[in-house]
Amino acid sequence: MKMFDLLQSPAVLLGIAGAVLTVQQNRQYRKAGYASWVAGNSLWTVSGLLTGNLNLVVQFAFFGVLAVQGIRINREDVYDKIHISNNPE
Repeated sequence: MKMFDLLQSPAVLLGIAGAVLTVQQNRQYRKAGYASWVAGNSLWTVSGLLTGNLNLVVQFAFFGVLAVQGIRINREDVYDKIHISNNPE
């Protein structure tokens, strides 16, 4: 098995897990989904660096930054503030 397969196979699985988890209603599941994306995007970025694929590096590094932002937004204090301000009664 090639080194790249050892990086890309788990990256694919983490990406799929992240997609499933981030659409859940439970905040903890969403946070786990974003964490899965952070890990998977990191693996894709490393794979891109090892293969010299700059497009892959840029794309998944950017996705990684967005996933970190997703974790931050899903913190209880931030999520509640956003949720309350978007749903005035």
